[in-house]
Amino acid sequence: MIHSGSLMIGHHTGLLNKGICKSIYPRNRKHPANEIYILPEGEPFRKEWDRVWSATYNAGNFGFANRLFLGLMLQKALTEALHEFDMKLVYDSPHNFIWNKSVGGRTHYLHRKGACSAGGFDEMADTPYAYYGEPVMIPGSMGSSSYMFCGKGNPDSLWSAGRGAGRKMSRGEAIHESDRLFQEFMERFHIVTPIDPDRADLRGRADILAKWRETIKAEAPYAYKDISEIARVHIDHGMADPVARMEPVMTIKA
Repeated sequence: MIHSGSLMIGHHTGLLNKGICKSIYPRNRKHPANEIYILPEGEPFRKEWDRVWSATYNAGNFGFANRLFLGLMLQKALTEALHEFDMKLVYDSPHNFIWNKSVGGRTHYLHRKGACSAGGFDEMADTPYAYYGEPVMIPGSMGSSSYMFCGKGNPDSLWSAGRGAGRKMSRGEAIHESDRLFQEFMERFHIVTPIDPDRADLRGRADILAKWRETIKAEAPYAYKDISEIARVHIDHGMADPVARMEPVMTIKA
């Protein structure tokens, strides 16, 4: 499972789209406090409409390509270290994108932010998943299980599902968590990073070692929610059905 997006391209695309929508907002009206601006669909604003969609699709395509190349790099590295093997793409699903959705004969625009599509039989008609539902990947932390589900097309959840365990602590909170929890984590897992803290020339570099320690603490498993509870919520609320639980053999944090 590869979890990555469009990186800074996505961020700047969001800023661009917001700026486009803000530029056409009536100057004589009070601007929304949440800074969410509408984008009218019609000929008077066709140029802005097309520009927003073009930028959004480009960011989505970049995210897909990013995940694809990470997969190819991983396959190359493992092939060179072990032996040649197949690694086929099962499914790709963005978790910050805008979909067209037809409901009751009308077209709606569904923006999933921090969520992924979980279509059921109807949404997956004429695809290889027509009899199963849309594949839904819910990754845990780097030290816990991950799940593969199949979507059920539940309109109450906007045909959507979660996209991961989610944080229980912010990165800042995790960095300042007790050293005891961190030490227990380090004893259970073999962590390989670009920096080897046991190198003789680094033992006197307290600044580098402190930054290395903070980076690992920010992503420790105890900073994330219990993935089994996340899975249970999806089952109990009819959002998706479980297919497989996967245990990590190796996790790469880029």
